[in-house]
Amino acid sequence: MPPSAAGILLRCTVQHGRVAAVELTPHRPYPVAKLLPGRTPAEALRLFAHLFALCPEAHGCAASAAIADALGIEPPPALRAWQECRRRLEIVKENGLYLLRQQPPADPAPAQRLLATHHKLAQAMGGTALYWPTDGAPVIDRAAIGAGLAELEQGLAELCGEFWRTPNADLGSIHRWQAGGDSPAARLLHRYAQAGWADFGRCAVQRLPELPSDALPRHLASADAEASPPIWQGQPRETGSYARWADTALIRAARDRHSNGLYTRALARLAELKALFRGLAAALPSELPALLPPPPRDGGVGAAQTEAPRGRLIHRVALAEGRIRDYRILAPTEWNFHPQGLLPQALLNAPADERLAARIDALLRAVDPCVDFRLRLEHA
Repeated sequence: MPPSAAGILLRCTVQHGRVAAVELTPHRPYPVAKLLPGRTPAEALRLFAHLFALCPEAHGCAASAAIADALGIEPPPALRAWQECRRRLEIVKENGLYLLRQQPPADPAPAQRLLATHHKLAQAMGGTALYWPTDGAPVIDRAAIGAGLAELEQGLAELCGEFWRTPNADLGSIHRWQAGGDSPAARLLHRYAQAGWADFGRCAVQRLPELPSDALPRHLASADAEASPPIWQGQPRETGSYARWADTALIRAARDRHSNGLYTRALARLAELKALFRGLAAALPSELPALLPPPPRDGGVGAAQTEAPRGRLIHRVALAEGRIRDYRILAPTEWNFHPQGLLPQALLNAPADERLAARIDALLRAVDPCVDFRLRLEHA
C-alpha cells in the first residue's frame, strides 16, 4: 500500500530507566477509495493493480470478492483457487523479504532475486487478469510456474538453512539450528533470542478473530469509519503472522519459553513462510481459471476479508447501475497501530537503555515490515 506522506509517528517518553508513556499517531490511509466512485468493477481492478505496490495480491483478492458479493456473482471455484495461490505466494515473498532485510549487513541481491521470481510466478499465474476475468480467461503457464517454484525454493533454502530441510521442527531443534548461524534466518533468530530481545514487546492484546460476514459492511459504512481506529467487541486487536500461527505447536512452545515478544513474532513469520510454500504446489488447481459469469444484478453492497502479509485486509464496496458508488478499505496497519492497541501496550514500561531504539525498530518490523514510521525518544 502506498505510504502516507507523514507516516506513523511513535513517541516514547523515558523516565527512571523505563518507557513511561507511549503516544502513537497513526498514518492517514492513502485515499485510494476516493479515486473509484463512478468507475466500473473492471476499471477499479485494473487501477488497483497499479496503485498498490505492497500487498497487491491481497488487495486483488479482497476487491474482486467484495465486488462479486455486491453484484451477486458466484466466482468459479478454480478461479478462487488460483487467486488463493497468488495470495499465499505473496505472503511467502513478504516474509522472505522480512527475514532477509532484518539481519545486517543486508546483501540486496537475494531480495532482488526473490522479488524477480515472485513477479515471474505472478505473471505465469494469470497476471492482473486473474482478479476480474470478464473479457478473456487468464493465461496459466504451468511450465513457468514449475520453474519459478523451483527457483523460489532454492532461494528460500539458502535463506533458511537447515530449518528448511527439517520436517516438523520443534523449539529445541530451532534453538540448536539458530545457534549454528548457517543462514540469514538463523542469525536473525539467534540475535532475537538474546536477553533483553526475546521478550521485548510482550503484551496481552487479543488477536483479531474471523469476523462474521454481516459485520464487515456495518463498521465500514459508518461516516467516521475511516477516521476512527478499528476495534472489535470494544477492544483493539492484533492481526498478522503471529495472530495466524499463535495456536500452532511450535509458536505455542515459543510463547511459553520466550513470551509473545520479538523472538516469537519473528519465528511465526519463518514458520508461516515454510508452511505456506510447502503447501503451495499441492494447492495449484488442475483446472484453468474460467471467466466470471454475468452479474444477476447491477447494484448492491458487498464486503470481503482476506489475510494479507501484514494481517487482515477488509474491503467494502457499494455499486449502483454497474458502477462504484462508495469504496472503503480497512488495512492491517489500522489494527496493529491502533493508538491504544498492540504497540503502545507492548512498549509501555519497557526497560530503556542504549539499545531501546534498535529494539523498538525491530519490534515494529516484526509486527509490520512495510510500515512507514518515525520514532522519537524523549527523556522526562
